[in-house]
Amino acid sequence: MYIIGTAGHVDHGKSSLVEALTGSNPDRLPQEKERSLTIVLGFASYTNARNQRIGIIDVPGHERFIRNMVSGIWSLDLALLIVAADDGWMEQTEDHAAILKAMGVTEIIVVITKADLVDVGRLATVTEEVALHFEAIFDRRPPVVVTSAPSGLGIEALKRAVDATLAQRLEHPFPPALCIDRSFIIDGIGAVATGSLRGQTLQVGEQVTLLPSGVKAKVRTIQCYGEAAQRAGDGTRVALSLQGITKEQLPTGEVITTTPSFYRTSRRVHLLVTPIRTGERLKLKRVGEVEIASATWHDWATMHITGDREGETLLATLTLEEVRPWYSGESVVLIRNGSSKVLAKGTVITAAELEKGGLRSLAAIVARCNGLPPSLATEADLFLHLNGYGKSADHGAVRMIEGETFIRLGPWYLKQSQLEACAQKLASDLDVRHSLPLQTFKQESGLPLELAELVAYHLVEGKQARLVGANLEAAVQQSALSADEEALLKKIEGQGFEGSPVKWIAKEERTTITSLRQKQEILIVEGSFVYSERTFAEIVSRILKGKAVGTTFTIADARQHLDLSRKYMIPLLNTLEDRGYVQRMGDVRRVLALPGEKGRTL
Repeated sequence: MYIIGTAGHVDHGKSSLVEALTGSNPDRLPQEKERSLTIVLGFASYTNARNQRIGIIDVPGHERFIRNMVSGIWSLDLALLIVAADDGWMEQTEDHAAILKAMGVTEIIVVITKADLVDVGRLATVTEEVALHFEAIFDRRPPVVVTSAPSGLGIEALKRAVDATLAQRLEHPFPPALCIDRSFIIDGIGAVATGSLRGQTLQVGEQVTLLPSGVKAKVRTIQCYGEAAQRAGDGTRVALSLQGITKEQLPTGEVITTTPSFYRTSRRVHLLVTPIRTGERLKLKRVGEVEIASATWHDWATMHITGDREGETLLATLTLEEVRPWYSGESVVLIRNGSSKVLAKGTVITAAELEKGGLRSLAAIVARCNGLPPSLATEADLFLHLNGYGKSADHGAVRMIEGETFIRLGPWYLKQSQLEACAQKLASDLDVRHSLPLQTFKQESGLPLELAELVAYHLVEGKQARLVGANLEAAVQQSALSADEEALLKKIEGQGFEGSPVKWIAKEERTTITSLRQKQEILIVEGSFVYSERTFAEIVSRILKGKAVGTTFTIADARQHLDLSRKYMIPLLNTLEDRGYVQRMGDVRRVLALPGEKGRTL
């Protein structure tokens, strides 16, 4: 199924053309029929020669309803730009062509209507005039079909041109999205929402989410062009009845989707802003008021330009009156405040919050590249470049983005220079402190905690540090001990599990004690007792013998493995806690890690 739509100046024969194509009049309001003026979106359809259903949206042509036109344009596979042969290219024709350009509609057929009202010379003049105007906006010549609705001239030729263009259409790969353009109540069925379905298939019984409200619902029934269906696919006009929802929860502009994570909901959005006509340059105020329109909604917004205010592509941050759902790459129309004139085209970069530094960096990229380079086309890669880290679906061990190297750590990528800075800071900290809790390293890294932990393990694996329980320590130095160091170490170890009291250390031995600590050969327990690391490792092994991670034990339990008084046992257990092996919980200790399983904590 496909959706096409009309666009063009008021009274240029759009509704008559739709009726000639489909056999039905798309105007549905009495005042529309009385005034021969489309006010809101009209809908009709026909079946083509390939037995495919073609839905047609007839949009308002009058400048007062320019925002309603956007509601019809956003979902089109193909647009018919209508120009009457007697009037030619008009002001609203220009506006509608600008909106087609701004909304990213690339497949367009120009349809000359009312050919029966002019002679051959006039028809040729109008056709050439229209082609020139079109080329000035789209930078290419358009396909043109000449028609007359009353006589049927060109209608079959137009259908063939439509079929040939639609045969080249690409599927929309994103999750199913229906942006509500109408809602109402049907007796016995309940609340119903209508709109154009884009993206993947939507089925009866599926759970959906409405955005930006976040309301959950279940698809009760689906109708496509007035007929019941079990599912609807990309390019279908759909009416959905939703279970567990009221009409008041179905406002125009709300998006119905099965995958809310595809969107970011926010009042603030960052855009690339570009002129409508090729080769033009924008010159905007630093701060100004605009209207923004996309899908079936429009809103007032304050626009703030970061970086250059003049150029072919500018960076703008818009703050809207209402929260809206956004996705990267979405097209929006910027309308001059208080008028119906299209100001510029907007393309969503992201609706995520950006710090001032990130915005300035982004503005510099936009100015240098006149937009975003291909390497930053996805939101994930953009944030990876701006932040220096981020998650990515890529699985390579190393990535290069804009000349910078990123290293993969689990599901994350981290800029190599930031990884090196983390290593240097840890080394500096460990020069001052014998031991640094892993949790402290994570909190002081400035990185997400999950990534910071992966960085710590990466440094441990690279022998730049070691993990003892839940503490990071300097990597073991392999330098040989001096004779004095060997002698003092042997003396300390000779004291057994009671350790060597600090007060027994002679003044001339203090320098040797310092060097042994730097070489990770000894530790001082609570400033009172000196142990060799080998002796302390044996103490840990004995205390935790036969225990599993998560179990608890008392001081009395520990003393069954070590025949020591509380004078020695309590400082030793406190050191086990400092090193992340246990956690004190009242009168008991809970095992967090076992010898040989460093880093495994609950």
